[in-house]
Amino acid sequence: MATFHHYVFGEFRLDAEQRALFRRGELVALTPKSLETLLFLVERHGRIVGKRELLDAVWPDTFVEEANLAQNIFTLRKVLGDGENGHSFIETVPKRGYRFVAPVQMDADSLPDFPLVQTAQLPAPPPSEMAAAFKAESPAHELPREGSRTGIHFSAGLLGLLAGLLLVTGFASWLILHRQPLPAPARTVTFQRLTSFVGLKEFPAISPDGKTVAFTADKTGRRQVWVCLIAGGTPLQITQDNSEHMHPRWLPDSSALVYYSPPLEGEEQGTLWEVPALGGSPHRLTSSVSSADASHDGSRLAFFRLNERKRVELVSSQRDTSAIRVLAELPESEAYEYPRWSPDDRSIAFQRSTLYVDDIAYVPAQGGQVRPITREGVFMEGFSWLADGSGIIYSSGRESTVLYLPTMHLWLAPLDGSAPRQLTYGETSLLSPDVDRMGRVVASRLRLQFDIWKYPVAGSASENVRNAQQLTHQTGQVQTPSAAPGDHELAYLSDEGGHGNIWVLDLSSGATRQITTERNSRVTVGLPVWSPMANRIAFVSSRDQPDWETLGLWLVQPDGSELRQLVDRIAGYPIWSSDGKWVYYSTRKEDVFQLYKISATGGPQILVRTDNACVAALGPDGSTLYYVVPHLNGNGIRDYEIRVANPEMGPSRRLAQINGNRVAHWQILQPTLSHDGRWLALLLNDGGSTNLYVLAAGDGVPHALTDFGGRRTLIVRRVSWSSDDRFLYAAVGDGDADIVQIEGILP
Repeated sequence: MATFHHYVFGEFRLDAEQRALFRRGELVALTPKSLETLLFLVERHGRIVGKRELLDAVWPDTFVEEANLAQNIFTLRKVLGDGENGHSFIETVPKRGYRFVAPVQMDADSLPDFPLVQTAQLPAPPPSEMAAAFKAESPAHELPREGSRTGIHFSAGLLGLLAGLLLVTGFASWLILHRQPLPAPARTVTFQRLTSFVGLKEFPAISPDGKTVAFTADKTGRRQVWVCLIAGGTPLQITQDNSEHMHPRWLPDSSALVYYSPPLEGEEQGTLWEVPALGGSPHRLTSSVSSADASHDGSRLAFFRLNERKRVELVSSQRDTSAIRVLAELPESEAYEYPRWSPDDRSIAFQRSTLYVDDIAYVPAQGGQVRPITREGVFMEGFSWLADGSGIIYSSGRESTVLYLPTMHLWLAPLDGSAPRQLTYGETSLLSPDVDRMGRVVASRLRLQFDIWKYPVAGSASENVRNAQQLTHQTGQVQTPSAAPGDHELAYLSDEGGHGNIWVLDLSSGATRQITTERNSRVTVGLPVWSPMANRIAFVSSRDQPDWETLGLWLVQPDGSELRQLVDRIAGYPIWSSDGKWVYYSTRKEDVFQLYKISATGGPQILVRTDNACVAALGPDGSTLYYVVPHLNGNGIRDYEIRVANPEMGPSRRLAQINGNRVAHWQILQPTLSHDGRWLALLLNDGGSTNLYVLAAGDGVPHALTDFGGRRTLIVRRVSWSSDDRFLYAAVGDGDADIVQIEGILP
C-alpha cells in the first residue's frame, strides 16, 4: 500500500512527512499535538474516529483528560475556518468521536508545489514558553497507564526539548519574516472531583485559607450548604432547615459563611444569613434580593436590596449590615446576582440578566457608573475575578449551538478590552467558577442526558411516569418536540452531528432525518413547531442576529426544502393558528412585549396586543388567545401571569398567576394548548425536578401530571400534545453535578 506524503483538502495541504500544514502555500502555526490530531483524522477521513482511539494515538501510553482532545479539535476548527462560508471539515459525533468530512486528495509521490520549511516537526514553541510547552506536551507530566515506563517517557520528552531548542531559533525567524504569530503552548487540563454523592452540587466557593470548598447540594430535596476539604474527606452538611439556601461565600478569616435564602411566596425580599464554617445556628443578617460577598479586608459586605421606591440598589455595608452605602441604583428591566469584590476591593462586579440573556458589569466600590466587562448577550452562570484582578473567569454558553440549556464553558475576559478567550471544552458544562488568591479554580460540573418521552395524562402523577414510553435513545441534547398532525412524526431540536439542528423522528419506524443543516458555530437553532396543516415547520435561529436576545423566525418544509426567513427579528417563540394560515410571535420594544401575527406566505406584520404579551397559545375556535405576561419583581424573580382574550385584540382576563420560584431562571413559561382547547400544559419546578402540569383553560386550576420523585429532571421550554390529547411528548433530561477543581486552564 502506498504511503501518502501529503493530503489536500480545500485550501489546505497537510504534509505527513514534514508534519506541516499549509494554506495557499503559507505555513499554518500549530502545536505538535494539534498536528498529530489533524493527521490522524485526515488519514481516516469519512469514518468516525472514537475519542479513546484519538487519545491513544496522540498521547500514547499516557492518560489525559478528554478536555485536551476537545481543545485540539477547537483549535483545528478555528485554524481551518470550520463553519465559515459553508465549509465543514471536522464533524462531532456526540458521545462517539469525530469525523473528517471534507473531500481529501492524496498523493504518494509528488512533492508540494510550494517551499517547505526544513524542520522535522512544527511548531516548536518560543524559548520563553519552552518550559510550559514541555510540561504540556511531555508524557512525564501526565499520569502513566498501567504497564508504562515513565523513565522512557521522560527521555523522549527530554530529546524533544533538546531538538526544539535547536529548531526554535530558525522557526521563530521564519515566523517573523513571514509575519506569522508565535503559537501559544498547549496545556494539559486536569479535573479533580471533590464530591461524589448523588445530587446537584452548585455555587462552589474556596475558603480564603485555601483548605475548604463550600457549596450547596439538594441531597435532602432542598438546597443546603455543605463544605468539603480540598485535600479529601467526607463532605459536611452545614445547614439543616427546610428552606432553600444558595450562593455561600466565605468571610475573610474562613471561620464563617454568608448565604442567601430566596423569598417565600408573597415576600418581596429574601434573607442573608451567617453560619459558622463547621455548622451551628445561623444568624440572620438582613433582607436582600441576592447573595452577598465579603471584601478581602473583611470590613464590608456587598449585596442587592430593594429601596423604599422598590428599585434595586447595589449597596455595601459593615459586616453587621450597618452603615449602608448605596453604590448604584439599577434599571428595573434587569435582574442582578453574584456580587463579587475585586481582589484589591476597589470594584464590585455582578451578573445582570434580561428575560433571555446575561452579561457581567462592575462599579467602583465607592459608587459610580456601571461599566460593562462582557458584551455577549448569551446565557451565563456565574463568574469570579482572577487572582491579580486583571479580568474575570466566567461560565458562558456563547459557543453552544443549542439555545436551551446550552453547554456552558469557562471563558476569560480581560479588563483591558481585549477579546474573551475560551478556557474549557468538551460536552459537560462548567458553572459558577471560583478562583482563590493562589489561582486555583473550582466549578460545578454538570452532566445532562436528554430523551423524548410520551407521557399519558389520564393517570395519577406517579402512574403517568411509570407508564411513559421512551421514544429516543440519545447521548446528546434533544429538546422541544413538536408532533405532526396524526402523530406520524415528531420534529425536535438535536445537536447530533455536533451542531444544533431541526430533526424529524418517524414514530412508526424510529427513523430520523435532518431538516436543517446549520454548521456555523456562531448560529443557534431552536424550538420547531409543526403547522396544523403538516406542510411547514416554524423555528427560530440566531443567523444574522447580534446575540440570543433577538432571533429570526424561519419556515422549512418537512423534507428540508424551501427554507426561508419569515421575520427578521422576534423575541417570543412561534405558534400557529388552527388553520395554519398565520404565525404568531412577540417582539420587545422598550422592554415591553408586543404580540404580532403574519401570514405564513409572508406580507405585513399585524399588531395584535401591546400589553406585554408573550406568545402562548391560540384556541381551536381561532379567536381565543392565551398569552403570558412576565412581571420582573424588584427581587429579581420573574412572576408570570397567564391571561385569556376573546377576540384576540379584545379585553383580557387573568386565568392564572405563576410564582417565579416555580420557573427556572433560564426557562420561559410557554404553555401549550390541547387540541380540544380544554388544557394548557406547562412546566413547573418542584424542588430539584421539573414536572409536567396542566392548567384548566376554564378556571386556571393546575394539576400535576408527573411526579419524578428524587430524580433531578429538566424539561426545557415547551411540550407537545398528541392529536387525541391523551398524551404529552416531552424531552426530559436527567442531571447530576459535582464540584471539581481544575488545573491548567489559566495562563
